[in-house]
Amino acid sequence: MTSARQVAANRRNAQRSTGPRSASGKARASGNARRHGLTAAPAPEAVQRWLTVILDRTELPAAAAFREEEGLSRALVLARAEARVAGLEARLAALAGGAGHAPGVEDAMVLVGRKVTETWIDGQLVETRVREKHAPESELARRYLREARGARKRAFRGWVDWLRQAGVPA
Repeated sequence: MTSARQVAANRRNAQRSTGPRSASGKARASGNARRHGLTAAPAPEAVQRWLTVILDRTELPAAAAFREEEGLSRALVLARAEARVAGLEARLAALAGGAGHAPGVEDAMVLVGRKVTETWIDGQLVETRVREKHAPESELARRYLREARGARKRAFRGWVDWLRQAGVPA
């Protein structure tokens, strides 16, 4: 059980760890999540290109229509998700040194080192393990790509559900 003295020390320490208090400190900390740019919103041009494909139209409706019509809002969510996935796949391909093509994106990581561990018993090699270390940005990009693919899957399901409810033929 925690002593009263330890509880008091914990409370004192907690008072000191409240985050930035000055305006400049808050501004600096607010950019922490955007440092690598992997969570940035997709480019509006890419979203528009996906919208034209999804809606099968060359002319897009006014912005207000996307807020008012459920079908258009679902199409917009799907277009953003598609553009985000495409952007992250391109970023991973660029990190792997293959800018311009993205086959095997799942395996695209920048290798920065290997650690080999050998296990010897009675003078005989029993096991060898090789652990690869990858660049942090490529690991982050892979993580965000998995999340973006999940969001795209959910957006696609929402779009298809709306199409079925609206009675649009497939």
